[in-house]
Amino acid sequence: MNGGAWLTAGRRLVDGHYRDPDDVEHWLAEAEEWRFAKELLLFYAAGNPTYVLPAGLATNVILSGELPRPAYPPRLADQARAG
Repeated sequence: MNGGAWLTAGRRLVDGHYRDPDDVEHWLAEAEEWRFAKELLLFYAAGNPTYVLPAGLATNVILSGELPRPAYPPRLADQARAG
């Protein structure tokens, strides 16, 4: 989780995030093997799991440059469904 900020675009608030591509690639490979860590961030009482990085690639809008658009890792999705 490298950083981000709330931005104003016209009258809309936009939650912008920036990520180090090497970090994203690392945590995507880890998530595919069902390995993750917990990042302790402000305002996240229980921390933020690193598998949110692959989820962000699959669901968010890339504003600058190009990044892979992987599917959510199947093993991780299976574990999520199992509860």
